[in-house]
Amino acid sequence: MKFDIKKVQEGTSTPVSGAVFRHTLPNGSTEDLETNGSGEITITGLASGTHKIKETKSPDGYQLNPNEVVFNVASGTGKITFTSGTNSLVTHGTKDSGDGYATFGDKVNPFNLKITKTNEHGKVLKGAEFRLYSDADCKNVVDTQTSDDKGLLTFKNLDVEKTYYFKETKAPKGYRIPVDENGNAYVHSVYVKSVPQNNTFDFTVDNAMYNTSNTTGTVHLEGTKKDRVVAVSITNKTTQLLPETGSNGTIILLGLGCAIIAFALYKSKKDKMISK
Repeated sequence: MKFDIKKVQEGTSTPVSGAVFRHTLPNGSTEDLETNGSGEITITGLASGTHKIKETKSPDGYQLNPNEVVFNVASGTGKITFTSGTNSLVTHGTKDSGDGYATFGDKVNPFNLKITKTNEHGKVLKGAEFRLYSDADCKNVVDTQTSDDKGLLTFKNLDVEKTYYFKETKAPKGYRIPVDENGNAYVHSVYVKSVPQNNTFDFTVDNAMYNTSNTTGTVHLEGTKKDRVVAVSITNKTTQLLPETGSNGTIILLGLGCAIIAFALYKSKKDKMISK
C-alpha cells in the first residue's frame, strides 16, 4: 500500500513544489517530506496503525494549509480509512487499487495596496483620507486610512482575485480632492491575480494592466514573492483657501469691499452732478 500527497494552488490544478509535509507514523516517529516539481509526494510501505499528514512549510507566496489528514491502515488487509474530514482546502480518499491520497490546496498570500500622496510639485502630503470599498458603488467600506508625514498610507491583507475600489474622502488642508468629469471624487480600482509557483503577479489598476516587470512609475510593484505590494501615487492640486472668519485676511477683505462700495457711490453721485 502507498499514500500519495498532492499540493496545488487553491481552486486550481497548478502543482506547488517545495511544500514540506510532516508524516507522523503509528509509532510516534516523524519524517519531513517535500513535494517535487509535480507537487507530489509518495509514501510507501505503510505500517498498520494511525498516520497523520500535515503541512509544516509552504513555499513563498502561499499560506500554510492548517488541515491535518489522519488515516488508519488496518492490520493484515492494509485497508485505509480516514478519521479526518474534507473541506475546500483538503480532499482525501482511496483509489481503486486501495491506495490512499490527499490533495492539499494552498491559498495565495494577500497583498498590500500602498498609496503615496503628493501635490503637483512632488511634495508629499499628510492628512489625505482614503477609503477602500468592496463594491463599485462605494457603499461597503473595507478600511479607512490617512496619509502620514511621508504621504503614505497602506491597505493591508487584501485578497487576490477580488476587485477593490478606493477613493479620496478628505483632502489635506489647502488641497482639493481629484474629481472626474462629473465633479465626483474619482474612484480607483485594483485587481490582482497571482501564481507564486510561476512567479506570476498580474495586477490591474484603473483598467491598466501591470506585472512583475513594472517596478517603477506612478503604478508599480514592490516587495517580494512572499509579500507583494501594489504601489500607487496620486496627486492633489493646490487650491486657494478662503480666510477663516475673524482673521486678518477677513478684515482686509471687508475693508477693501467697503472702499470699493464707497468709491462706486462717490462716482455715481459725481456723474449725476455732471449730468445736471
